[in-house]
Amino acid sequence: MVAAYAENPGVPIVYAPAIGSRPVAEGTIALMLAAAKRLRELGDVAQRAWDARYEVMGLDLEGACVGVIGLGAIGREVAAMCRALGMEVVAHDPACVAPADVALVGLPELLVRADILTLHCALTARTRGLVGRNFLAHAKPGAILVNVARGAIVENEDVLAEALAAGRLSGVALDVHPSEPPLWSHRLYRDPRVICTPHSVGLTRRWNEQVFSALAAGVATLLAGGRPPNLLNPEALARRAAPPPRPPR
Repeated sequence: MVAAYAENPGVPIVYAPAIGSRPVAEGTIALMLAAAKRLRELGDVAQRAWDARYEVMGLDLEGACVGVIGLGAIGREVAAMCRALGMEVVAHDPACVAPADVALVGLPELLVRADILTLHCALTARTRGLVGRNFLAHAKPGAILVNVARGAIVENEDVLAEALAAGRLSGVALDVHPSEPPLWSHRLYRDPRVICTPHSVGLTRRWNEQVFSALAAGVATLLAGGRPPNLLNPEALARRAAPPPRPPR
């Protein structure tokens, strides 16, 4: 949308497309581990009797199956990290070719097999509201859902709360939310099986330094008359370089 507004007056936009992949992937693994090891619930247990720790049992990632929905830069990073943890990795992305050690499957098969579902697809008309009641009804019972992609890929907070209550999900980890800022009063966020962060897992000190360095380099290239590799709307640059139309006689 920003590119469309900038194109007509010929305003080029530089961006940093791949720099955030690694920190977001690391954040995904952190949320995955927090949900699998039930850290929020264990934190609650620490406030009660010590013996209550036996009531909360986590999931071993080694040997578990993770379903990666979306195999862009972040999804591939996550898949590689999961493989390093000894997990079986299956993925669904109609637009991508999977790495050799990742099984590319249809969405129905992924839902049946995955102990952990992690979302890394773009928000499009096709993926908006993808995670709804029908999606969750076909998930493996007791699966964990992780979303660091876009909040609107989940239909709403109700579908997650219902799936937790019914045992369709055993845990939810969200960095992005169906409503932002989240509706903290919603019952979903009162469930101790829910781990959430404020759309922030990719915001690291190193990410900030690298992003602003890349943007500054792109702007410097533009000012010097060049064409930076990280140009979002090359059409605008071509429009700016074209001579203005002659007025009619």
